[in-house]
Amino acid sequence: TGAYWGHRWAHTVPLLWRFHAVHHSSEHLDWLAASRVHPVDHPSFAQDVDTLVGRAGDRLAFLMVPKPRHLADLQQAIAHIDQVARGHGRGLALPVHALVETHGALRDVFAMAALPRVQILSFGLMDFVSAHRGAIPQSAMGVQGQFSHPLVLRAKLEIAAACHAAGKVPSHCVVTEFKDDKALADAARRASRELGYTRMWSIHPNQIKVIVDAFAPSVAEVDEAIQILLAAQAARWAPIRHAQRGQDQLHDRASYRYFWQLIQRARRTGQPLPVEAQVAPEPRPEPGGRHMLEPILEARVRLRPMLHGVIPHQELPEPRIGLLFCRGFMEMIEGFVHFLDRAEGPFYFALGTG
Repeated sequence: TGAYWGHRWAHTVPLLWRFHAVHHSSEHLDWLAASRVHPVDHPSFAQDVDTLVGRAGDRLAFLMVPKPRHLADLQQAIAHIDQVARGHGRGLALPVHALVETHGALRDVFAMAALPRVQILSFGLMDFVSAHRGAIPQSAMGVQGQFSHPLVLRAKLEIAAACHAAGKVPSHCVVTEFKDDKALADAARRASRELGYTRMWSIHPNQIKVIVDAFAPSVAEVDEAIQILLAAQAARWAPIRHAQRGQDQLHDRASYRYFWQLIQRARRTGQPLPVEAQVAPEPRPEPGGRHMLEPILEARVRLRPMLHGVIPHQELPEPRIGLLFCRGFMEMIEGFVHFLDRAEGPFYFALGTG
């Protein structure tokens, strides 16, 4: 295949090896050196896993499992990876990434995303198109066609929806026109803004910065998010009105959560954030064992920062911003108000000391 010969030339052609050698030069295994194994039904799959897990141990960041034909394939791969990891004394559960590029995997994508050991699902564009045996034109592999052909677009949306439903990361496919920065940036923006992808594959180092910049929120979006969250904090997280493009818009805890996540995305993509937006970098355990992240906002007038709420970590399917102090009491009051609201007649209360 083209992938095989391309990889072989990268090892044998001196000019290509100068670039490819970066992949083999890491002193520590991390995201750069994590490995893709053969498909689970390939004779070399077991040997791949044994060699990588046995020699790398806990330094191995993840394993990529390509071409699962259905849920059972991925379950089988994970079971074997775990068995080998236990046999070699690996102390950490090894994250698994999977490439969705077959009809059966797309059919089972929600179940695959729900597997606890799965961290990321990626879309394998070219194998998916080829699996249709000519029913999808070759143009659907290009930067334009992959965003317009209905079957390809459906596959991308299913993968993104499944990942978000399970709290996992959807990773968009490559753009083969790697010398066209404008086309790449447009594809990355569409993957992020229209399809809900939070990561994207690159096939050349020059693509990385273009992709990160396209996935990052704009300066205007970050500024607006900070303004809204500061106003919400001043209102003690009650609903507020905020003028946008000459129109007043209502914001409450649901949109506060969105704007906080936008600030987190800006931080992850390396954008400089003003002093008004500070993010606690490490999750802390909430009473009860769950991991939470503490958002901290500092007012423009440099008042003492208020620790105002919590946003659950990725493991929780329904993150929200809420008050730490007396949250349970407020929820009880809210429930009582709803009870009164449903009453068909008046209520009478006797208040006194006796």
